[in-house]
Amino acid sequence: MADVPQPSSDTKESDKKMRERVDKLIAQAASESSGSITLAAKSLEYTVSAAFLPVVADGLEGALGEPEAAVMATSYALKGADPRTRPVCFAFNGGPGSASIWLHLGALGPKRVSTPNDASMATAPYSVADNPPRWLQRSPLAVLHPPTPGGPITRSRHD
Repeated sequence: MADVPQPSSDTKESDKKMRERVDKLIAQAASESSGSITLAAKSLEYTVSAAFLPVVADGLEGALGEPEAAVMATSYALKGADPRTRPVCFAFNGGPGSASIWLHLGALGPKRVSTPNDASMATAPYSVADNPPRWLQRSPLAVLHPPTPGGPITRSRHD
């Protein structure tokens, strides 16, 4: 029988710190807010919620296991809409080279950063404007920010 390499004490200490950090993130209460946008002279009120969600190994079979990572999720929903009658739109983006913030403030969110017509970077202080896409009228949006493998919000596994 082959020997299975055991993690070093440094690795165990690093894993312990990572576990504590992930546990601390997922224990935080969701941050909630609300806002409104005007589309075609109609005001739409929405809610926004941001929270860390646990990610476990082995899919549904591992659902009761210890979290391997904490993933930030932000959701937008139209106030007063019946969630049972509206499909949810999930958006995944971000990671090395591009922050997922641009899904919120550049493309899909109800507000967007105002940018000059030549697409150059605006100067501070930055302003936001209502975002013209009308997805909010049809569907709540959930934006999932990916954890960085081996980064500050994921744990390593030693099987």
